[in-house]
Amino acid sequence: MVRRCLSMALPTLVAGMLAVNAAFAQEDALPDLSTPLTLEDCLELGLDYASSIRTSSLSVQSAGLQVEDARSTYLPDIRTAGSYLANDRNEFDFERDNFDWAVTADYTIWDHGRRRIGLDQARESRDSAEVGLERTRQDLVLDIVGAYYGLLEAKTLVEFDGEQLELSQGNADQVRAFMEVGRGIEADVAAAEVRVATDELSLLNDQNALAFAGARLPTVLGFDPDTSIQVADDREFPIYRQTTQFAEYSQTLEETIELALRQRPAIRESELSLRIQALSRDRASLDRLPVVTARVNYGVDLDDYLHERENFKDFRSWDASARVTFPIFDGGQTRRQLERADLDLARSEEQHAELKRALSLDVTQSYLNLKEAEKRLRISAVQVRNAQLSLDVTTERFRQELAIPLELFDAQTQFALANTTQIRAFYGYKRAQHSLDRAIGKAIR
Repeated sequence: MVRRCLSMALPTLVAGMLAVNAAFAQEDALPDLSTPLTLEDCLELGLDYASSIRTSSLSVQSAGLQVEDARSTYLPDIRTAGSYLANDRNEFDFERDNFDWAVTADYTIWDHGRRRIGLDQARESRDSAEVGLERTRQDLVLDIVGAYYGLLEAKTLVEFDGEQLELSQGNADQVRAFMEVGRGIEADVAAAEVRVATDELSLLNDQNALAFAGARLPTVLGFDPDTSIQVADDREFPIYRQTTQFAEYSQTLEETIELALRQRPAIRESELSLRIQALSRDRASLDRLPVVTARVNYGVDLDDYLHERENFKDFRSWDASARVTFPIFDGGQTRRQLERADLDLARSEEQHAELKRALSLDVTQSYLNLKEAEKRLRISAVQVRNAQLSLDVTTERFRQELAIPLELFDAQTQFALANTTQIRAFYGYKRAQHSLDRAIGKAIR
């Protein structure tokens, strides 16, 4: 019979252990990263896998448990205890004199609102933890946006550098061919080779930036730096290059600051902290007031009951008592505790005012950065258009032998510089947009 039970129980136990291991393996497994990711995909991954989000979520859960603890203070505290006694009068045995058992219940009848204040503090702390989670989410979103657009910027620059290097190498081959037929000079060849070397160096620098950006994005998302992540091609940048149109921020600086002071998580955290400090001050003021508690004891004379085994009610007993605790003299500790609570509240109020000033400055900086980025975008579009026109004219003149190679190389350099500036300006503008969103506490997801 025992063997049959073991044969039935062991497979069930093994299957359960395998299921638990499979669940943990599935939880720790990486998501599918084989397809190129959009910004929305990266945000979803980061908000699910980043360590900062997990840590803040655990803090919210811990704060929720503190609320449950505060609620439990309204309930009686019931404990039971059994004992086994042996000494020089009672030997080690299972006789009646060795055993005892009792049940004790304590309940606070009235504490002048101390429990209510404790519950309010726990709730405010939980709300503060939730706001902290939202702040962590917004900070993470900004980091993901910066890493994502940094990778796109580096990728776009590498592609453009490759095109420019190929063009420079073609120009150098053409100049060498002219040299062989007597239509060029050595200075032209040297200038062409310098141009090729410059483009190679630019490509190398941007390839290094691309490698770093490729390691930074998975790190921000919560993965190892060597995790391979491909991002989807940017659809907005080609549209901007064709139309030179982009969305401009329309609100004024004053409106933006007012919006930030209403919805920035840091402001809400500070306001919750102020309320917690005010509750602490109220709690300290109650320590001078009396507390009424009740105690109920229920005991069983277990040794006699085990000996007699009849008439259980004859071996039980109970008693109830009420107690009033009132502080008379404590050397001024209660008074000083109240004074410290007042000081803590005043300090929190000063910190709140300083936070509002700091956030206003932060919003101002982000606002001005965005406006500068918008201006840079408009200027870069004009620069690219003028550089393209200049390059077209110079190329045609070179074909007609009306311009020397140095003029062509200079036009190509200006064209490359204008395009590089435009690429950096566009992705700088995208980052500035999200930086302002974070500064005003724009809600996400």
